[in-house]
Amino acid sequence: MKSFISHSSERNLQHYKEISKKNESKDPLDNITYKVIGDFGKWQFKIALLMALLKLPMAWYQLNILFLAPPQNFWCVKPKILSQYTDDEWRDICAPKIEEHPCLIFDPDILAIAPYMDRALIPLVPCQKFVYDTSIFSRTIISDWNLVCTRHWLIHFTQAVMMWGVVCGGILFPMCADRYGRKNPLMAGIVIQCVAGFLTSVVRQYWIFMISWFILAVAIGGLGVVSFVMSIEVVSGKWRTVIPILYQVPFGVGNAILAGLAYFLRDWRHLEFSLSVISSLFILYYFVMEESPRWLLATGQTQKAYEILEKAAKMNGREHILKDMKHLFINQVQKQNTPGFMAFIKSKSMRKNTVLLSLNW
Repeated sequence: MKSFISHSSERNLQHYKEISKKNESKDPLDNITYKVIGDFGKWQFKIALLMALLKLPMAWYQLNILFLAPPQNFWCVKPKILSQYTDDEWRDICAPKIEEHPCLIFDPDILAIAPYMDRALIPLVPCQKFVYDTSIFSRTIISDWNLVCTRHWLIHFTQAVMMWGVVCGGILFPMCADRYGRKNPLMAGIVIQCVAGFLTSVVRQYWIFMISWFILAVAIGGLGVVSFVMSIEVVSGKWRTVIPILYQVPFGVGNAILAGLAYFLRDWRHLEFSLSVISSLFILYYFVMEESPRWLLATGQTQKAYEILEKAAKMNGREHILKDMKHLFINQVQKQNTPGFMAFIKSKSMRKNTVLLSLNW
């Protein structure tokens, strides 16, 4: 019986050696993971799905400026000295007709004394306080912080800060991911996203809001890059083309979910708080996510990589293959030296590809 099992194992090992020769990759780490868990299976599907779902909050926060600062009508508050006029009458006489918004109004003191005076002779003065139309959105960052007239540029600045935060996160998090693994930076980004999201929904000062908004953006940018890399590292073969495409689908779904939530939640603080509550559920990833076995193999942590690949192989129904390859697996894997940033700069093809992709984006 023992002899039969031994021969069977040898045949299985020989069979997978023949397959590996046909599908030989230039990357030894690809060869090992391919031989153990295959190109794509239930385990890879689980990881790819978990990573793709992280695109949901990325869509929510990158696009919700549409609902934080939507177009909103406003007008100048009626002074007490002109209380004899109705609100509609005041709005009709307070500002020049050629102005789209009443940032400058006719001097109320003169209007009170000489209401029929030629408007060309009445000087314009800045409006001191505004009233906002709440028929569509009950509260926006525009109405909370008076982002109109000379402060209107702060709306565009808010979105610019979001995109700069995404850039910074896309630079910082991958550096951490290469050094400390994929799971830890991923979980750090999820926690930061959760905390910063809650802060943005409750802070009362605009500039404090901007600080938390930038931190939130850094987390989003980092999660986008690390989750993409993670989803790529667990698959091989043709699935390295399919998975990056499907990975983007939840971003569109997240856009639709955001629109639905914004329809029912017309207060920007309620909307932000709701998005943060939903995003906080991703903290549960800590219990279902494994470290990237490819990163563990690259850093020489073969025992941890073996344990994760063992779970993956079992889920994919290939645990017998891992047993046959155990000794070969441990002997072949060695810690790889990670090239520094200068190696990237020195590579002519990498420089060219980076420039072309950057221009394309």
